[in-house]
Amino acid sequence: MRISIKWWKLPTKKRHQIQGQKIRAFYGHSAESIKMIERAPGTPPVTLYHGTSKANWECIRQEGLKPMSRQSVHLTENKADAIAVGRRHSSEVVLLKIDAAAASQAGVSFFPSSSKVWLVDSVPACFVSLAL
Repeated sequence: MRISIKWWKLPTKKRHQIQGQKIRAFYGHSAESIKMIERAPGTPPVTLYHGTSKANWECIRQEGLKPMSRQSVHLTENKADAIAVGRRHSSEVVLLKIDAAAASQAGVSFFPSSSKVWLVDSVPACFVSLAL
């Protein structure tokens, strides 16, 4: 089978890797039948960002960031990327700032992925604030 992809439809974010006859996702799948991706923890940058809808902010402020229907929470080193992700969910985007250095010191494990994306199981509310 041949798949035709138009150049203007190519994703800008590399989401997978092909090695021989195998394909590997860089980020956690949301399908329950997919096993958790093996990952090695790393030292995150001091600050990471997460974009979400304005409607989700109050819950996140109280309960922290949770993976919801995904395997991991996705954080980025770049504000613009976080805002772009948030816009996929809502036109009213809230940019969240994660104190990754403090969270890491408190025992939260951060897992580097590709494209300046970091994965984490969850982020307690005390490490999450609105980015200015």
